[in-house]
Amino acid sequence: MVKEYLRQSAILLKKTGQNEFGESLFSSLAINVRWENRIKVIRDSRGQEVVSEARFFCLEEVKPGDKIEYASRRWEIVSVTESVDLNGAIMYRVAYCK
Repeated sequence: MVKEYLRQSAILLKKTGQNEFGESLFSSLAINVRWENRIKVIRDSRGQEVVSEARFFCLEEVKPGDKIEYASRRWEIVSVTESVDLNGAIMYRVAYCK
């Protein structure tokens, strides 16, 4: 149902771990999204208030700490919400970025 609206392309950088220097390691995946530049005050995964500059809708699993490349910019994902249907299945995810 939501798939028809995901007409923009982005590169999801999923956090896979850390190297010996404590730097994050990422794997990349091309995904379809619905991107919206929208400023909103949200709570991050630690419960702190942060200002999100954009959000996107997608079907893939994304988590806070992952990154996404869109419009020649790398964004950090700070919060993710999931929309479920009446059977409890996840229909889509909304990720907030800064």
